Amino acid sequence: MRELADLATIAVTRSRHTTDDGFLRALLSFAPLTIRGQIIEFLATLTRRLSRDQRLLLRDLLLTAFSSALDPNRDTAHDSYQPARLNAPARHAAYSANLLLLIALIGGPVAGHELFPHSPLPAAEWRRHALLWRSQFVAEAWRNLAHVLTLDRTWHDNERDVSISLTEDEPRAAPELDAFWIFHFPPDDARRQWLGWRQVDTQHLIRESHFTCDLAGDIAWHALAPITREMDDADRRDLNDVEATTAFATLSADQALSVTNAITRLWIASSRPTGGVDLQQAYEDCLSVIQRSRPDEDTVSRDAYLARVLRQIAADRERLTPDFRARTLNLFKETILNESQLSDLPLVRHWASQAFADIGWRPAAE
Repeated sequence: MRELADLATIAVTRSRHTTDDGFLRALLSFAPLTIRGQIIEFLATLTRRLSRDQRLLLRDLLLTAFSSALDPNRDTAHDSYQPARLNAPARHAAYSANLLLLIALIGGPVAGHELFPHSPLPAAEWRRHALLWRSQFVAEAWRNLAHVLTLDRTWHDNERDVSISLTEDEPRAAPELDAFWIFHFPPDDARRQWLGWRQVDTQHLIRESHFTCDLAGDIAWHALAPITREMDDADRRDLNDVEATTAFATLSADQALSVTNAITRLWIASSRPTGGVDLQQAYEDCLSVIQRSRPDEDTVSRDAYLARVLRQIAADRERLTPDFRARTLNLFKETILNESQLSDLPLVRHWASQAFADIGWRPAAE
């Protein structure tokens, strides 16, 4: 840490764009500092001894070094220092991650547009760096990095950004995913007024995850497999029909959900042993998402999803108000409760009788 402070003092007399990082690269590019948790605690103790001016100088120096951390190393003065035999990607990964960690330790929170000042897409640049770290680090070093650093998804100049800070105490749970951030719909963007959209296909995502042999992706897709088989494959007539997992709909200017998310929320609310007051809202959200997430002519998958919701209403009839069920009955009459549908799907007829018989619904005579 003392050497870093000395480097910062020297660098302040130079142009920000010509800072020599040869020593830093040699020192920090052979192993991620997160390989052992105790290293971070030791560094945190050392950084508390730095003055405010030293912290500011070091932050500027480290940001400059980070912006070129993935560039080829043109410094040969420290080539004799080889504590380990590593390939170029591994050294770039260790160097850039260690610089980021020191920035957070010494200078506090840092934004993506500060880390990548020349990139118009800081969130995309962040993802490329994070994938490099994950690919090159052993499991402990990668998990410790994600443990000691906290990421917040933000906006800057109507572009997706991130904010990185040192984790205080125990890591907090990741916040609920924001569909508008995922799909690049900044605040006040007119696209937040869209009824719904789909930009990717579920099977494409599954194939990409399978191709990369990614542990996190494999676990998530394994959990979703029964849903994707039924709702993204079996409930569609052909590939032109809009599916569930990648079909999103807007509920408000601040919230959008996929059909899979909305139906899962409904199932969870319905099966919660303690009950709760949010069940009817879960139904309303789910029905809205199903309708808004696809064009009017896409009736095959829509009707399949509505039939699944009808089955749930039949099970929850006593927990839903007659007024709410009357309103949903009107929707179902326009979609799945016509006689041509009922003659082909006797279960739907049975579920409708369970859900709506007490408020006057009777199927037409066969």
